[in-house]
Amino acid sequence: MSYTEKTPLEQGFAAVFEDKVLPKLHEVELERQAMVNETRKKLALLAAGCVVVMGLGWLIGDDFGFLIMGGAPVLAAFIGIRMRVDAGERWKARLANSVMPHVCDHVGDMRFTASGAGFPIKPFLDLRLVERHQKAELNSLLSGTHAGMGFSIVHARLTSQRANSNDDTTYTTQHFNGLLFRIDLGQPAPGRIALMRDRGAAGNKLAEAFSSGGPRSLPKLDFDDADFEEMFETYADEPDAARDFMTDARRASLVKIGTEHGRLLAGFDGQYFYMALERPGGFILIGNFREAADALEYSLNRVFHDIATVQEVIADLAEPSNTAV
Repeated sequence: MSYTEKTPLEQGFAAVFEDKVLPKLHEVELERQAMVNETRKKLALLAAGCVVVMGLGWLIGDDFGFLIMGGAPVLAAFIGIRMRVDAGERWKARLANSVMPHVCDHVGDMRFTASGAGFPIKPFLDLRLVERHQKAELNSLLSGTHAGMGFSIVHARLTSQRANSNDDTTYTTQHFNGLLFRIDLGQPAPGRIALMRDRGAAGNKLAEAFSSGGPRSLPKLDFDDADFEEMFETYADEPDAARDFMTDARRASLVKIGTEHGRLLAGFDGQYFYMALERPGGFILIGNFREAADALEYSLNRVFHDIATVQEVIADLAEPSNTAV
């Protein structure tokens, strides 16, 4: 199996793929086949148990028996789907942890873990870049240094659940699904600077009225910059210093990121720049539980594309004219 390099970032990776990645893929593929067989056996046992329970319900024959007959396949289907999803997630994490170290070594000064455990969510909540939530699913943590700036990026899905008292149904609300960036600027910003979404004149006033202690309760900054003002509302602890900090180049970079990569909220606090970028399609996705491990070329092409996107965003923020306060 050969590897086709499709982007400049991949140049030279074909040799790495052949020498270092392929030998591991054969080993990991054996593990995948074993996991598939184990999952199939568990599903078969689950189906057999479901038939037995339905038979007992038929023998009982009353309303409770019919309830058992109707509920057993529903419960079995839920358990079966959960088993398959869990096996798939374990497999993808195993594959990523086998392949990504070689990708990171090729790119240089970069690390990856399939789990996003330990990534700090609190600064994003404090800046109101994401909403309060009950559950945070963090994965695909990418960290390192690019263009002289340290960074950590994770894919996050933030949700809450609410029970309906009328029919005992549980509803899931998704607050955010995308990438969270923390970038070390190497120098402190002058206090907090929050870049909120422009909701129009009435919407902004309403949000400010209900932002007790939040960024929208800070002094508001306006810039003679139509593109930036159309995209962001700016609030800061120290308005005069923040105005100097938000140079023409820095504002242009943020507009470029928002235009090219989708809806975002951002903020500066201390020496860090925080950004929440909506991206429902996932990040650093490697492999598929239903496909052989060596059918990996397309996945790796997408991984390099994701990394190139990250580097582009960081480079936009690291322009020399951007870092002058």
